Amino acid sequence: MSWVRIVRTRRIEALRRAFEETMQDPLLRHINGFLLAMVDDDACRAWNDEWAPTEDRPHQDGGWDWPAIHGQTQYKKAKFCIALWHGKTTLSGLTLVSVARRAVRIEIVEGNPRSNHPLKGSVLPILLDTVARFGQQLGRAELRLMNPVKGMVRVYCEVYNFELVALPKGRRMCRREI
Repeated sequence: MSWVRIVRTRRIEALRRAFEETMQDPLLRHINGFLLAMVDDDACRAWNDEWAPTEDRPHQDGGWDWPAIHGQTQYKKAKFCIALWHGKTTLSGLTLVSVARRAVRIEIVEGNPRSNHPLKGSVLPILLDTVARFGQQLGRAELRLMNPVKGMVRVYCEVYNFELVALPKGRRMCRREI
């Protein structure tokens, strides 16, 4: 087995432990019926059937091609696509996570574009919790949100205790310790 495959396998195991911890967390039990999983063919089909026809957001705010992102990252040792489901019927959120030396990074995150999906308002707290737990499993010190949507920076900082940091070339990130 190659080194890359060994590292990816270990990280997937850590991610699955993070899924289980988040789904069993008593503080999140009030959110009924959510499931976390790696993005797979079912998630890509759900995205095509339910999300793609409604996507009119500019890419900096969402509307990413998740099947393409999944296809480009599914064998990488440091990138993982996570699906958040309500039951196994409604795809409610997606995120692309990467692993760095000191941090786990949310590269992009997106909630179901329909205003009435069952996990509306819960996608972000569930995914932030999951990715933070994944970082803890890997011994990382920070959770980072890369290039946050401008309209969400205040929420990230005031509600979720992130700090906004300016990066070179006009880029930004939000970060917090985990």
